[in-house]
Amino acid sequence: MSMYERINQIKSEVEKQYKIISEVNNWKYQMICLFSLMDSFAQEVAGYPSYGNKDAFCSFVKKYDKTFPYWDEVDTVSFFYTHRDLFKGNDPTSFMNDGAVYYCQQLVDRQEHDLFDYVDPTKYRKELDKHQYKMLFYILRNKLVHELDTPNGVMSTAKELTPFYISFSIITSKNQMDTWALTFPRGFVEQVVKSSINNYLDQCLSENKEPFQNSDLLRDYFINWVE
Repeated sequence: MSMYERINQIKSEVEKQYKIISEVNNWKYQMICLFSLMDSFAQEVAGYPSYGNKDAFCSFVKKYDKTFPYWDEVDTVSFFYTHRDLFKGNDPTSFMNDGAVYYCQQLVDRQEHDLFDYVDPTKYRKELDKHQYKMLFYILRNKLVHELDTPNGVMSTAKELTPFYISFSIITSKNQMDTWALTFPRGFVEQVVKSSINNYLDQCLSENKEPFQNSDLLRDYFINWVE
């Protein structure tokens, strides 16, 4: 079998998986299946590490997805909610109007003033990196896979193709908090998964490389369950 035939064979199988996933009658289960499918490629690329699943996932998304240019950028909103003390009473979400929808580019374009006027990127690099969009995407994956939930309990089931921010209120018996939530729509997740896998397979074809060269019956887990 030529490499061209091998790649097309894998692409055909992946398309079958997409069709099966699309027929699942629950959007959370659909997302879990999509993330699992992408993980199977991300783990291959990383060589099936014993540790570092997060790095494998984030590196794969960053390298192979070509639909979202902001993976390395910091989400100002979630960083602000985590580190309010650094902003000296200022609120970088104050320009956002309730009921409106905002997109990542709008937040990224304002970072020089809204974020880095208050946060030294050298001093707080580790904290900032935790709020990169690729890291939040990984957190979404983890919440769905391990808890069947999403951060803030909010995720659009719509098939929009770009992340966005929406306002909502958290009401308890004692108080009410108005907040903004970063939302990764179902359509965006599906788009990223398809883009990443397809671009990886295209690279393998151009390099004449077996896409699953690290997966064989000699992998440790096939014998003793532990990588």
